Amino acid sequence: MKIIKAIILLNFSLLLLSCNNTANKTSDNQFLITEKGVPGISLGDTMPDKLQNYQLVKSTIDAGEGNQQPVINILENNLEMLQISFRYNAETDNYNSIVSEILVKNIKYKTPEGIAVQSTIHDFVTSYPNYVLWYTYISNMYVIQSKNNKIQFLLDSKGYTGKKDLTQSDMVELTKDDFLTDTKITAIRIYE
Repeated sequence: MKIIKAIILLNFSLLLLSCNNTANKTSDNQFLITEKGVPGISLGDTMPDKLQNYQLVKSTIDAGEGNQQPVINILENNLEMLQISFRYNAETDNYNSIVSEILVKNIKYKTPEGIAVQSTIHDFVTSYPNYVLWYTYISNMYVIQSKNNKIQFLLDSKGYTGKKDLTQSDMVELTKDDFLTDTKITAIRIYE
């Protein structure tokens, strides 16, 4: 009789553990970063008018040469989560409502490998050993990226300690040794 009770208790424990793991995976998927976007917002799709539990704030950013580009900042409890940019239509000389870029700004969103805003350059290189690293003066960004996908991870400029001439071309190749090992990712760029 004790063996039967032990087996029932073991099965019940395994069932609870399984349910807990499923709940964690669902929760993680709620903030999963892919090359196509994040849950609820995908590149190439029309931007939804509303997102449950989020505030959408329309704004503009400087697109260079005095041009303003419309964006939507997505907030949760007054914290910026994402910034959405849109496709430009040259025929109409205007932006439409098709999502062309998602800028992840909050630590909740993670890649399947667990890389997020505030991950370090060391974390990134450990998760994505096949990577490229560069600086572009055009948008003043330090970028690290896996060679296996086109998601860009923007690094904190304060972590750069290299001595290269960053104006020698519009894309200067760098190495992880040009940065402090604890240099953090400040944003994650998903784009068309």
